[in-house]
Amino acid sequence: MTTLREKLTAYYASASPTTTAGTAQVAATPTPQATAIPGATATAKAASGETHATPTPLLAGQVLPADQIKGKNTLKEVSEQCVVPLDKLLAELKLDPKTDPNIAIKDLISQGKLTEVTDVQKVVAELQKK
Repeated sequence: MTTLREKLTAYYASASPTTTAGTAQVAATPTPQATAIPGATATAKAASGETHATPTPLLAGQVLPADQIKGKNTLKEVSEQCVVPLDKLLAELKLDPKTDPNIAIKDLISQGKLTEVTDVQKVVAELQKK
């Protein structure tokens, strides 16, 4: 979406106003709009102009509610943001203790190691109650 906006802006900026039947027509420049990605902050790569979503750090003392866990979250992110010990999370999910904490939940689901994101949400909710 960002690339499209940039190309349209560049196109319209380079186009000069034209006159049609005595009426000047000026190309409108699109106004960039903020992207609404819950729980993410856009960071741009200066060299390539690419935009990537990264988790928004929580404010000190804030805990991510279990129902906000998404498939894109890694086990490490869940552990840190939901304030649950990684070893207990792995044990409750019946995952190998040597499981890479940087793996996304959706990848564990595609590997058949987990069934659904809701399984992780339920386990985290129980661990947060303790």
